[in-house]
Amino acid sequence: MSSPKLLMLTLLPLCSMSCGRESGTDFRGKYVQAVEVLQVEMKHSPAWSLDISPDDREIAYAGSNISIWNLAQGRERIIDPSARGDVQTIKFSPDGRYLAYGGSAGVVTVAEVATGGHETSLEADMGMIRSVDWSTNGEMILASGDWGRVTVWDVSSEVIIGRFDGYKDYPSFRALFSPDGRLVYAGQGDGTIRAWDVGSGKEVWYVDAEGSVWEIALCENGKSLLSSHIDGSVILWDLRTKHEMQRMRLRGAWLRTGSVVGSMSITGDGERVVLPSSIGYIELWDIKTWSMLECFKAHPGETTIWETSISHDGKWFASSAEDGTIRIWRLH
Repeated sequence: MSSPKLLMLTLLPLCSMSCGRESGTDFRGKYVQAVEVLQVEMKHSPAWSLDISPDDREIAYAGSNISIWNLAQGRERIIDPSARGDVQTIKFSPDGRYLAYGGSAGVVTVAEVATGGHETSLEADMGMIRSVDWSTNGEMILASGDWGRVTVWDVSSEVIIGRFDGYKDYPSFRALFSPDGRLVYAGQGDGTIRAWDVGSGKEVWYVDAEGSVWEIALCENGKSLLSSHIDGSVILWDLRTKHEMQRMRLRGAWLRTGSVVGSMSITGDGERVVLPSSIGYIELWDIKTWSMLECFKAHPGETTIWETSISHDGKWFASSAEDGTIRIWRLH
């Protein structure tokens, strides 16, 4: 596999508040600005997933192989040159020492970042793995996948400590831990969002969102939850009351019916969310005021944006798409 090429763009501007223009990287926005493009060349697939390291120095990305890009050095390092199946999801551990990833092989692999050595492989028994997450203390890993299943492991012992099932005929596209690690939330393909208590195994929270749930993210330190849906809508939920607080539809979705909102990312202060679509657009929204700050064409054509990830300092984010690029954007 040839190494990715880093194309330095001279602060190429983006469009502001206009989803109808084929802007590419030809416009500058008030809140977002293009920085650079990593031309990623996977063997058999685009970079399905990416994640930014806790120190904001590296980007890990996954497809048919697993690689890390060091931003300061402008250099790629291959962690796994021949991953088992297409890898759909990847996540740094909270201390940045490990990567967890999984995909079509139905196995969660944990690899050491420094050496690339495989620490363990966890059999998930759920078909395709759709998402992985670490608890905040790094002591647990979860995976969600087909059959509506979410599995939780103790990292040190590699023992399954929880297995939670939604409606088995639909995938669980996204699952995550609550900030204290006591609960697991999952967005289901049957249109439901569920939460289970890891200790007791009991389902403790449930809403019917009336539309396949593509992505979920916690806000306000776990007081509210954002869900994105296959029709391009995004809903803000109050976790205490289960009430729908706000609802909107991705502006880029207006250009084509059924424009999926991809992997949304929330800034560390919980005030803004990055919302990608299946037609190459990205929107930046203010969560408190529920207003759109920016809308721009991030990737060319009707390119599906698979994943976004915001840096931990909140100053920039990255997006990966089926056009074979990872693009870096500065936030103002």
